Amino acid sequence: MGFGHGQPDPVGDSLPQQEAASFVDLIYDTADTPISVAVQSDREWHALARAVDRPGWLDNTRFRTVADRQRNIDDRLALTQEVLRARPAAEWLERLAAAGVPCAPVLTRNATLDDPQVRANGIVEEFDDPSAGRVRDARPAARFSRTPAAIGAPAPAYGADTEAVLREAVVGDEEIATWRRAGAFGAEREGEA
Repeated sequence: MGFGHGQPDPVGDSLPQQEAASFVDLIYDTADTPISVAVQSDREWHALARAVDRPGWLDNTRFRTVADRQRNIDDRLALTQEVLRARPAAEWLERLAAAGVPCAPVLTRNATLDDPQVRANGIVEEFDDPSAGRVRDARPAARFSRTPAAIGAPAPAYGADTEAVLREAVVGDEEIATWRRAGAFGAEREGEA
């Protein structure tokens, strides 16, 4: 088990931390819900040590430099996890953010949809899908003033664009009809030509 609220470590519970792909966004258990804490620089490490009331970490030779902390990452992560389990997430997030430590709550899907930052940024859009009803979807991440992106329509039904794509490839209606009769497009589905 790793640092994922009783779940396997997201970067692989069978790999030593030194061999994992990334340590930038780690998930830690707290007394109630998991949080993400990302400490890389000396400034962030010092801020973390102060925020969690562990000034002794700053004098520990295993953690003096970024390279030392990377070499001893298993010990550093285990110590950090041990401390963070002692208090609830909200308390840690307040303390860590006040100290300048990069951190964030780990939200459930419903909590993400209700998150004030998600709402303020308009990250989730809703639209009506003819077959699925009201649907929520993430808007395109990038926003450009001259080329605004938007969710134009729901994904097409299976096979809905077959004929249009073939016509763009300059296939004639008669040939498309012949292919359809021959079963080239798979089994006909209800509502298809």
